[in-house]
Amino acid sequence: MRHDVFRISYRLPRSVLAALLVFVAVHTVAICNMRGVADPQGYNFNSNKPLPVNSYEDDAQVSLMHALGYYGPTTNTFDVATNFGGPLLHGARPVIWAAAKLGFVQRFEDRSLYVLYPAEMLRIFKIFSFYKLAFLLAIPLGVFWLLRNHVSERAGVLGAWLMVSVPFLTGFELRLKPDGVVFGLTMLSMLYQLAFARDGRARHLYAAVALLAVSFAMKFTMATVVFPFAACLWAGLAGRGLRPFRGPGLALVAKAAGLGLGLFVVSNPRIIPGAWIFYDFIVRYSTLNKKTAVKGDFWATILFRLTHFEALLGKALGLVAIPAFLAALWRSAREGRRVTAVNCLTALYVLQLLFLWFVANDHVVGNITYYYYGQSLLTAVLAALLFDWLATLGAGSRRAVLGLDVLAAGLVVATMAANLDVLRFSCGQSTRQMAQGWFDANVPAGASVGIPLAPSAHLVFSDRYLLDPFRHRILLLGQDGGETETLRPDYVFWVRSNPLMPHFASPGYEQVALFNAGRDLPREPYTFFQDDIYAVYKRLEAPATPPAAGPTDPDAALGAALAGEGDCNIVEYHASGIFPVQMTVFMRARGQYLPLGPGLFFAALRAPVSPPAYPHQLTPELLTLWGVKYLYARQDEAVERQTLADPRFALAPAELPPGKSLPEGLGLFRYGGYQGMAHFLPNAPASEKLAVAPRWQGLLARHKLLPYGRLYPAGTAPGERTLLRVRMRVACTGRMDLLLKGAGQPLSLLLGPGDNDVDVPLPVSGVPEPGYELNAAEPGAQGEVRSIATEPMAILPATCFSADPYNAFAAVTAEVAGQVAFSLPYHPAWRAMVDGAPARPERGPGNVVTVPVGPGRHFVALEFDGTRN
Repeated sequence: MRHDVFRISYRLPRSVLAALLVFVAVHTVAICNMRGVADPQGYNFNSNKPLPVNSYEDDAQVSLMHALGYYGPTTNTFDVATNFGGPLLHGARPVIWAAAKLGFVQRFEDRSLYVLYPAEMLRIFKIFSFYKLAFLLAIPLGVFWLLRNHVSERAGVLGAWLMVSVPFLTGFELRLKPDGVVFGLTMLSMLYQLAFARDGRARHLYAAVALLAVSFAMKFTMATVVFPFAACLWAGLAGRGLRPFRGPGLALVAKAAGLGLGLFVVSNPRIIPGAWIFYDFIVRYSTLNKKTAVKGDFWATILFRLTHFEALLGKALGLVAIPAFLAALWRSAREGRRVTAVNCLTALYVLQLLFLWFVANDHVVGNITYYYYGQSLLTAVLAALLFDWLATLGAGSRRAVLGLDVLAAGLVVATMAANLDVLRFSCGQSTRQMAQGWFDANVPAGASVGIPLAPSAHLVFSDRYLLDPFRHRILLLGQDGGETETLRPDYVFWVRSNPLMPHFASPGYEQVALFNAGRDLPREPYTFFQDDIYAVYKRLEAPATPPAAGPTDPDAALGAALAGEGDCNIVEYHASGIFPVQMTVFMRARGQYLPLGPGLFFAALRAPVSPPAYPHQLTPELLTLWGVKYLYARQDEAVERQTLADPRFALAPAELPPGKSLPEGLGLFRYGGYQGMAHFLPNAPASEKLAVAPRWQGLLARHKLLPYGRLYPAGTAPGERTLLRVRMRVACTGRMDLLLKGAGQPLSLLLGPGDNDVDVPLPVSGVPEPGYELNAAEPGAQGEVRSIATEPMAILPATCFSADPYNAFAAVTAEVAGQVAFSLPYHPAWRAMVDGAPARPERGPGNVVTVPVGPGRHFVALEFDGTRN
């Protein structure tokens, strides 16, 4: 027996084309109005990862890390990429690369630069969102083609318009999660599954399997579709007189399975080394594998979910959920075991309810969260089936059909109205912006501010409290505010993610501001399209005892001590409450203290995976080049003995303004070698530039440079020198320790795997033959010195007018040609002008940015070019 050939129609009527245009327009407006840390309000001190935009979750950041190519070997769940987007993320890499080449975005080598330039990260969010929007079109298209080909065009058109109107998509898709794309691919797969069930053509089976494989490589959020797929597979084979476990039927199934498995792996190759990691992730985050029983009553939970779709679908469409579900169950019961679109969609709907019950974590059992993305959109699909069925029943009455069309149009209009409310809210100012703007304008510097974070929490990972830690003393009150009576802050900055969370309640405080924009929109615990509720409380009377110490007291004290200071850089060692366990360079610019990640200045000395840990590992020459004016340090024995007592650093206690003090055990010291934020590095005469390179490019082992030796070519007499600029290229298979032997203690440089370009100043006064030595810093690591170049160096002062991450200006009078070195980290987005003429910025010693100049007096301008288009 053989089925008649079933031809899938891809024709799009004007009504569906209009729906697609509306879909693109709504999401384009939402994307163009994305909010982020590039806004004036909010303090961007997080250098561990790019800060989120319109999102309080890691998923968007994971997506962008893959799109930017920052993930290396597969070591954790985020590296695996499956369940976070898989092929969707890999496909974004060439898109972001092309956008960077065309000048739409900046792709930095070191991701911590996005802390200095948050607007660049916001642009990348937008580019990725537009990229994903192209795939999101699969949602209305997949639903239309599925219903148009297997139910009716009426159902398809209504289904497409409902997908376009759902407010949940507009508010949720900016999180950059793959759920929407997975749903669209699932609908397209079902289109081909049902086509195979009707005609048994192998091409339909292969298409269905391919779409499922790619969607599973992204996320298993619609995994239950395998059961309707099995029914379609059986029906398609039976229609051709085949059995799935023998003969030609088995061969066809095997080919389809091989295709699916191959595409699954090819779509996300990281799943191969990360298979066990992914399995462990599923075990840890699912209820199915827990020994404890799922909390709550099954039927009560199912009823709760079916009656609480307002936050996802809007009120009107949410009311249709139960009638649509009951009608689908009735029709399925009437149709029996036949493999039809109604039966398959109804089965998928029921299976999704069971899937979420067994797999979703305990805490979402009684909540409506984004876990129910597929469930909510399937509800809209069942609503389209309901209206189509009613129209079929009333086909004999034109009035009945017209009335149903009016009701369907009203449902779309009501749902779209809710969608536009969400869009309108998304385009406005966020509650965080409003609250922090009010805070900056009304709360004096130095005030203590309590926030609802556990005492053990780390501020750097919390993007809801982007308060300036160098302006305010931040106190951690506990998530429920239980420490308020003990700490008694001047102000309380209270945040609730939904109205069900408790208000701040403590005697002696009054509410002075409330920011609850969008309060008329439906809410849920994961804030689909709702901002947090911010409230500010002020203490009514002075506390009986002095306020308790907070984690950012050292930062607030530093801000108060340097309130009148200009642009400069500060080395912080175990003094900051923001970065308490590492040494950090803070750039003080435009009144803010911005952390420079370990891949910037510190990378001149050590690989970013193991940055310098102690101040004495830095050299005075580098501190001068980096524009370091102060050392802010915990005064432990190591600092006092190896740094403060070292005359090379010439550190002296800084004078504090009257009435200002530092927390006990901390010290602020001024570096004696500070020359400002710009310097002049004169070029050495050509005869003084010496280089060592392997003969014949080192093709033979005997021609390679040794892992130890002189920094000068043999037989040269460089003469008396005090400071040497050393440039080396070293290729490493693992971590290697490079020792540069000049005056005093050897300078230790930690190199990472790959090609390493070394460019540092080395004191060589009184040392006739400075040398180098390369040693393994981990078992099995090997290194090869590819080239060595040295030249005399001097660091002379230049007149710096200003220097910040966006602009720097300096003047210099040079007797010889040289370079103006700004105390700013180098990156390719710098643009320079010398006396109004374009110049090319270069990477200088210590990873600073330099601009070449000739002899004479020059005015040098440096500008962050950012996005050129």
